[in-house]
Amino acid sequence: MALNEYNTIKNSNNEEPSSSSVLFSTILISDQDLKYKEKGLPRSLLAVLLGVTLLCLAIFSTGSIISTNTVHTDLKLESSDSLVETTAHSDTEGAVLGVFPPNSCNQVSACNSNCDTGGGPLAHFNCQESGASCTPFSFMPNVQACQNQDWLDKYQYRTKDFFHGGDYYKYQAYQDKKDKGDDLWIVHGCDGAGIQTDCLGDVLYLENFKKDPVAPQNCPLSTYGDITTSFDGKFVHDSCPTFDHPGMQKTYQDYNCGWWRGYKDPIGIEAASKDGVGAYGPAGAEGAQNLANDLNFALKNVYQDNERVSSYDGTQHPFQDASSPPLQYFVGAVYPWICNYEDDSYLPWTGGQVNCYCDNEPWNGRNGNPMTFAVNMRILYCGLYDSDDGGKKMVCDLLEPIRKTDNGLYTELIAKGFELEWASFP
Repeated sequence: MALNEYNTIKNSNNEEPSSSSVLFSTILISDQDLKYKEKGLPRSLLAVLLGVTLLCLAIFSTGSIISTNTVHTDLKLESSDSLVETTAHSDTEGAVLGVFPPNSCNQVSACNSNCDTGGGPLAHFNCQESGASCTPFSFMPNVQACQNQDWLDKYQYRTKDFFHGGDYYKYQAYQDKKDKGDDLWIVHGCDGAGIQTDCLGDVLYLENFKKDPVAPQNCPLSTYGDITTSFDGKFVHDSCPTFDHPGMQKTYQDYNCGWWRGYKDPIGIEAASKDGVGAYGPAGAEGAQNLANDLNFALKNVYQDNERVSSYDGTQHPFQDASSPPLQYFVGAVYPWICNYEDDSYLPWTGGQVNCYCDNEPWNGRNGNPMTFAVNMRILYCGLYDSDDGGKKMVCDLLEPIRKTDNGLYTELIAKGFELEWASFP
C-alpha cells in the first residue's frame, strides 16, 4: 500500500505534540535528582532556572534579544555533575547560535556554509508534521536531498523502483512478513531524512529498528576516540538502547541507521561506500588504508553458525551469480545510534552538550593510528524482485564484520536469503 509520511502526528489525546516533547536519544535525570524531586523541584531544574534567570538579567542589561527556544532541562550528563549549557551564542554576523530546536540554518554552525541561511524552500525546520521522514533530528536542512537528484536513476544508480509508485520523494518501509519478524527497515529517498551533526547525510538514509514502541531508556555517553572505557566504566561506542523518533513522537528499540544505494549491476560494499554508504569511514575520513585492509580481510572470512563459509566473499554482492537475476541491486549499511560527551556547539541538535549520530566512525577515532573499522555495523545486500502481489520485494543477506579483542577479524553471516516486502509505517 502507498505510504503517507506527511500526515500530522497526534498524541493519544488527539492533541498536536509540542516541540519540547521531542527528544532524540533519551538521557534522563540522575537517581540523585529523583531523590530531590521527592522534596520538590529536581536539583538540575533548580540549577537551570537559576541559569536562565542570570541569562535574562544579562539580556536586559545589554538590550540584546535572544530566542527563547525550549531547552530540555532533564538532558544531563549521566556521570558528571555538570549541567547542560543553556546559553545562546551569537556569531560574528549576529545570528543566534545554540538555539534548540533551531528554526533556521544560521542557528546551526555546521550548516552555515552548506544550507540556505534564511531557511528557504529547501530547509524544513520543526519537521514533526512530516512523520517518519522527520528523523533523526527535528529539522531538515535538505542540504543534499533535493539538489541535483537526476543522478538517482542515471549511470549505474537505480532508486525509484525501491519505492511504491516509483516516488523517491518519500520513504518506503520493508518487513520480513513470512517469518513475522518484528524488525522494520525504512528506506528513505529524497525526503530530507538522515541529517547528521556535520550537516551531511540527508539523502538515501536507511533505518532499522523494532516496530513496536517502547518506554524510553537512558543512553550511556561515551568519549569520542577513547577505546578504553567511558566515564561510567563501560566500553565506548555503547549504543543507545532506545531512540525517541522526533517525527513519530514515539520511542523505538534497537535503532540502527546509515545509508544505502541502488544499482543496475551488482556492486560490492567498498564501491558503495565511496558512493555514500559509509562502511569504510564517514565523510572526511575515507581512504584509511589500514581500515580498508582490515575490513576487506574480515569480509572475506565469513562464518555462519560457527562454521566457516569458504565460498562466501562479503566484499562482493552475493546476488551477482543468482540463478534468478534481480531486477536491481541494493547495498546498505547501518550503524548503532550513539551519543558522546561534547561541547555546547551541539545544543541545536540535541539540546545539550551531547553529540548523537549513526556511528560509522573509526573505532579508535579519526586520529587513530592506524584507524580501525567501525564495530557493530551491519551490511545489507539485497536483490530487488517482483512480488506475487504486484509490488516489489527484496531478497537479502545481512552481515556483521567483527573485530575480536585478540585482533581476530571475521564476518558473521547473520541471515541469508530472507525476504523483505513492502510494508506500512506507521
